[in-house]
Amino acid sequence: MVLRKLMVVATMITATLCWQQDARAQCGSTNIAVNKTVLTSSNANGTTGAGVTDGLITSPSTSWLPNYSSSNWAQIDLDSSRTVCRVVVKWGRWNAASSFKIQMSNSSGTGATWNDIAVVTNNNPEVGNESGDYYTWFVYNDLNITSTSNTGRYIRILVETLSNPNWYVAEMEVYKTTTTNSPPTVALTNPTNTITIPANTPLQLKANATDPDGTITEVGFYNGTTLLNDPPQTSAPWEHTWTPVTPGTYSITAKAKDNNGAVATSLAVTVNVTTANVAWGILGNSLASTQTAFLGTTDTLPIIVKTNNVERYRVTKEGKILVGSTSLVGNAPANTLLTVNGYIMARGLKITQSGSAWPDYVFNHDYRLMPLPDLKSFIKKYKHLPGVPSAKEIAANGGVSVAETQEILLKKIEELTLYLLQQREEIEKLKKAVKNTTKKRNKVAKK
Repeated sequence: MVLRKLMVVATMITATLCWQQDARAQCGSTNIAVNKTVLTSSNANGTTGAGVTDGLITSPSTSWLPNYSSSNWAQIDLDSSRTVCRVVVKWGRWNAASSFKIQMSNSSGTGATWNDIAVVTNNNPEVGNESGDYYTWFVYNDLNITSTSNTGRYIRILVETLSNPNWYVAEMEVYKTTTTNSPPTVALTNPTNTITIPANTPLQLKANATDPDGTITEVGFYNGTTLLNDPPQTSAPWEHTWTPVTPGTYSITAKAKDNNGAVATSLAVTVNVTTANVAWGILGNSLASTQTAFLGTTDTLPIIVKTNNVERYRVTKEGKILVGSTSLVGNAPANTLLTVNGYIMARGLKITQSGSAWPDYVFNHDYRLMPLPDLKSFIKKYKHLPGVPSAKEIAANGGVSVAETQEILLKKIEELTLYLLQQREEIEKLKKAVKNTTKKRNKVAKK
């Protein structure tokens, strides 16, 4: 008996060394058939197909015995399509079928199309032992699957030869092909690095996550090691609103997991949280020094003035005053300091001279007026006066400058005055000519 056990141990060591060196090293190491559903052609002696995948070989009751008909099979449902690279059949004690097949299919039952992935004839199984008691001495077939038909949801053992009618299956192990998983990639898109916000201010955290050979199953946002969106999101868009309540410096990252369990972490973004905003009193600030008292901010955030909880105006960090709007109105120039989205009423408005000269030069002796025929042609062609912006130009520029408009209007008034004076001179000349002509006619009439 001792010699027999030594032979068994030697056989197991040899089998282990072969396993480590052969092509099966590309297989996974997890038996994917454990506790999977089994369908059988028949059952005998109180056994069921569950004994094929229960992970136990301690007695015949944890095995599967058929009625030994002309077609005996046990089919395992792997739950989804798998690519199989190794199958181990453990026979109860010394009872192994003399020949059998391992088959795969994408359908279940006798009506399915089954493909052979391993065929064993004149079976000469190896000897194994798992715990040393009487029932755990067993023989087994360790099969390296090389068939190209080794992908499917269902796998079965088929025994059609009855040369040994006492065989039974103690366990059937199935191993799938493993592939190298490429990890996902993830990057924070919001907020920007070194952003500063007051405490109790909601901050939108956003990330992009992709996986080159699978799918993203979850994304979590972290402050250091603390998960901010618990539980993590399981579908895009990958966003979470975080409201920090305590001032300080925070390191925010996003972690993405793919369908194979690989995890990637984004670069960290620093968020500076300052003391929360407080309402300003209208009766003064007793904490302010007379030398340094001011109303305003020391960070890059705007001042917002509200009434009835509605924003009325704001002062931006650049010092621009925006009334009735949160941005410059229209196509305002970049150097605009005040913009009003509404009407302004005033008793007076004084505008200093702009860059161009005030148009008194129109009355200089060398100023040339456009001849009236040319002026008529210009108006007919362009539908506006020379030197006056057209409606299209005003729309494109986002409005007109009041100072420039006043200069243009004054220039046109002064030009109109010169045209009137020219017309006056022409009229006086005509009146004088008419008077002379009338005198001549009267003299002729007297003769």
